[in-house]
Amino acid sequence: AALDSGQLAGIHAPPPVTVIDRSLSEVPERRHVPRGRNPWERIALGALGIAIVVAVYTFVAAFGIKNNAIMPTPSRIFSTGIHNLSNGTIPDAIWASLKRVLAGYAVGSAAGIIIGTSMGWFNRIEYVISPLVEAIRPIPGLAFVPLVILWFGIGETSKVIVIAEAAFVVSVVNARAGMKEVANTYVEAAETLGASRFQVFYSVALPCAVPYLFAGLRVALAVSWATLVAAELIAAQQGLGYLLQEGSQFFQTDLVMVVIVFIGALATVMDQLLKFVQRRVTRWAEVKR
Repeated sequence: AALDSGQLAGIHAPPPVTVIDRSLSEVPERRHVPRGRNPWERIALGALGIAIVVAVYTFVAAFGIKNNAIMPTPSRIFSTGIHNLSNGTIPDAIWASLKRVLAGYAVGSAAGIIIGTSMGWFNRIEYVISPLVEAIRPIPGLAFVPLVILWFGIGETSKVIVIAEAAFVVSVVNARAGMKEVANTYVEAAETLGASRFQVFYSVALPCAVPYLFAGLRVALAVSWATLVAAELIAAQQGLGYLLQEGSQFFQTDLVMVVIVFIGALATVMDQLLKFVQRRVTRWAEVKR
């Protein structure tokens, strides 16, 4: 039924809607400050951790064991380090060990990245090589020392091979994992544009796997330094590992502690350099480092 004018007058119209136009320029910018990126805070907390360990060690050495032959005091360790630095023992040992570590690390990591990326992308290569890698991976590097001596002698080549084997195992596993984690979206987009399997490999998959490759490189570096002592068991007459063995044989605990400190310091410096390169290369990666 039609409504008369009286009924229409009783119906109230809805209130007018006010549209507020706010452009993006009027919205205050919120700057995101990542947590844990303050370098001075990290340095201070790291120094605090080292200071706590040194303080606990000093207390135990001075008031607990009270035997420099078993647990030398920090002052004794410091004097032993200064003495071996001044007479050239430590610098010569560092140079000898650094050459071995760098050579073995470079050879093992390069081989691991090449083989690992190939295994992760090409199935037939993975089917052939994966059983060998899985069989070698749980074997400690020290187990290869007798074979390496028989096959390659007691020269520098044997020491480099032992270190290279340790770096290879870590690098190949991380490289394969990185290639397996490449997003299918990127692969399908490249194939849609006409890229071949090999073109997708070096233009899409490899760049996506770079964070994994760097993770493997950093772990391989630490493993290379850890394997140094085993490598210098092979008739070494010089090096940090050789000094470590000499100190343990002659009960020179202060010398052992000095060598441990230098190995840790060198490995840390090299790891930080590698981490710096990683940050420069992988700025695009949304990974908190």
